[in-house]
Amino acid sequence: MNCNRNVIILLTVAILTILIGCGNDDCPTCPQTTVIDTVLYENFDSYNNGTFPSAGSWVLMNSGAGTQYQVVSNNFSHSGDKSMQLRGSSPNYAADVYHSIDIPINTDSVWFECWLKTPSDSGIEHDDCGLNAKYVALGYDNYRKLLDGLMPAELNTWYKLTMLICVPNQTYTFWVNDNLVLEDGIWTGAYSGFDKVTMHAGWAFSDYYFDDIRVWYRLKL
Repeated sequence: MNCNRNVIILLTVAILTILIGCGNDDCPTCPQTTVIDTVLYENFDSYNNGTFPSAGSWVLMNSGAGTQYQVVSNNFSHSGDKSMQLRGSSPNYAADVYHSIDIPINTDSVWFECWLKTPSDSGIEHDDCGLNAKYVALGYDNYRKLLDGLMPAELNTWYKLTMLICVPNQTYTFWVNDNLVLEDGIWTGAYSGFDKVTMHAGWAFSDYYFDDIRVWYRLKL
């Protein structure tokens, strides 16, 4: 009986470690948390090629270069055979997509993860994905840098972008491909909760691809 219990405990720890994804169980200043709940995982494989994923509750907010370019595509994918394609247009016509999420206001920490690829760019604007857009987003800018210039990036390469937000301290931590890039950055403004996952393609006639988007949070018991 004790052996079975130990196996169950080990399996539980292994599953939780996999869920964390980037290998850092908590940021150093975030409260210890014991409940994990995934509120969104999307890899876009369940939709038909060339269609908008409205069946999965995604909403097109700004159509960029046209609705025909804001579609699920089999041109590239990180997992499976499809990803989400967005294309903006100049001047000042971005493509913006969002998905509503439900995260308790008393959450201690929120994790966000997406894979992003930029096959080519026109030298203007950027693409990013994030929570509520008004908070820190993870993206690729027109200087071929990730995360607001924190590190260089290559075209035509999938990047795993992970963000941990420690709500009580209003700090955020970034990983790229599971490597720590920034720890305990500070954001300003009152926290009012997260209710959207956003994807954005800036004012360029370039296609951007998003895949394996995941959001999860932790509650302190």
